[in-house]
Amino acid sequence: MYKVALQVVAFSLSVVVSARAGATSGQGEGQEADSASIDEAAKLDAQRTARAYGMLPSSVSPRVGDQLVTGHFWGGYDGGSRRAVGEAVVDGRITRLLALHAGATSSDLWGRSTAIVGARLGILRESTAPLDLGVGVVYQPQSIRGDGIVTATVALGKTIGRLSSQASFGYGQDPEADDGLGVTSLGAVFRVADRVHAGMQGRARVQLWSTDRKLANLELPALDCSAGPLLAYSVGAFDIIAQGGIAGLMLKAPPEAPGDRTRLHLGPMVMFGVGASL
Repeated sequence: MYKVALQVVAFSLSVVVSARAGATSGQGEGQEADSASIDEAAKLDAQRTARAYGMLPSSVSPRVGDQLVTGHFWGGYDGGSRRAVGEAVVDGRITRLLALHAGATSSDLWGRSTAIVGARLGILRESTAPLDLGVGVVYQPQSIRGDGIVTATVALGKTIGRLSSQASFGYGQDPEADDGLGVTSLGAVFRVADRVHAGMQGRARVQLWSTDRKLANLELPALDCSAGPLLAYSVGAFDIIAQGGIAGLMLKAPPEAPGDRTRLHLGPMVMFGVGASL
């Protein structure tokens, strides 16, 4: 009888241990599946946020490293300068925090086409900080009528649900240190559906100061700006974007010029673009 009792106890213990082992294994597999699901959802959210920042045509994204390559091409009509304008820029990821920046624009503040080369650095991520924060430095060698200009920019971003907002502030100066430029942008994009986004953006560039004698007797732009709504439709890795609104250009005459020293041109703005995230 004693041996039979021991055998029954041993059998019962073996059953309990086997059941617990199976439960633990199932729980571990469930935890791994849940963890993988959470990681995939976080990755998707990060990609959506970075892509939304890239839909703002005149912004500097505070995110770096979510895609290997990003780029955009913009073209349209600026009613302030009364001319066609365009820009093409590509960012290539070097590390998760660093990307190289290269491209060209048809018109700087002074109305001159110039190449663009530089880099962007990610500082903060919203997943571990209150907001996204990045800095960038670009050099435009043909800007300011060939003098060139180096511009440093700080970009901030915040995503709440389907709404992504962005702001950037920058300061530029030529190598001769006789011209100063201020740049800023402010915008937001709302994800209406997986493929449809709607938003608003405004931007401004202003000549802060100048002691350049070769420009003293010329009528020069003191400020240009634009603002308006935008609509984006995503197809695979590409975003097709349209923006409308109003654009302005303020011109400043030399001191000895007769009449008013400043003139403001206002007109419609229509821009179309294609962005890519690979």
